[in-house]
Amino acid sequence: MGVLHVQAGARDANGYDRRQLVDRPVVVAVSNPQPVDPPSCADPYVQAITIRAKEPIVPGSAVQAQIGGVVRLAVALDDKGTPKHAWIIRSPAVILNTPSIDSAMNSTFRPAVFRCKPVPSGYIFAVEYAD
Repeated sequence: MGVLHVQAGARDANGYDRRQLVDRPVVVAVSNPQPVDPPSCADPYVQAITIRAKEPIVPGSAVQAQIGGVVRLAVALDDKGTPKHAWIIRSPAVILNTPSIDSAMNSTFRPAVFRCKPVPSGYIFAVEYAD
């Protein structure tokens, strides 16, 4: 009997996932499959969402230089929706990175749900700065 381990989660893995930061549920498939109980809730699979985004503190030098644009971050959430790590995916200017990370880490999220249970997950967070 062979065993196959499959990574599962509320979204597909990508280049921004850091396996050591977010443990994903593991589904074990065996050669003699057994029936799986139907989900016990109305929404068994739900993606993580932002409940309250923390307003970033814009550096005065960025305002004076009229630096703006969208900073995209990857955020690792635990099963309670608490941000554990955040890193920059794309940024128009380095000066906007730290306030964007602070914004993500101090925002409130609802965790992803997999088969009716909250699970650790990743989330793409964007902060837009006017120029």
